[in-house]
Amino acid sequence: MPKNGRLGRDAVLVCSGSVMVCEIPGMRRKQLSSLNRLIRDGEGRLADLAREAARRSAQTHGLVPVLPAELREHVRHLHVSAEGTATVTLDSPAWASRLRYDPERVLDALAEAGVAAHTLRVKVRPGP
Repeated sequence: MPKNGRLGRDAVLVCSGSVMVCEIPGMRRKQLSSLNRLIRDGEGRLADLAREAARRSAQTHGLVPVLPAELREHVRHLHVSAEGTATVTLDSPAWASRLRYDPERVLDALAEAGVAAHTLRVKVRPGP
């Protein structure tokens, strides 16, 4: 079910799933673009942010398989910066504590995969 909201005086924002379209009276449908397409194909800060998020998501999916098996299902995000800091976001404080006491587990696993990380940062983000 689409959710509609008012933008300014006459524009209407229509949201359905992941597609948002701004409808402005007097404009034809083919003149309107989805917000997703503008972000994906556009330029500027929002497009840059979307590309960086996609890059980090791909990095997470590529690096999680090299981690110890019991840890993999608890990793929400894994990013290695250009400076060599690996940031791991886990789903529970218990797993974060375990990892903070043994950071070499992750750093060694990343090194075996050819990723140069010398520092481990651990974060927690519980929930779905």
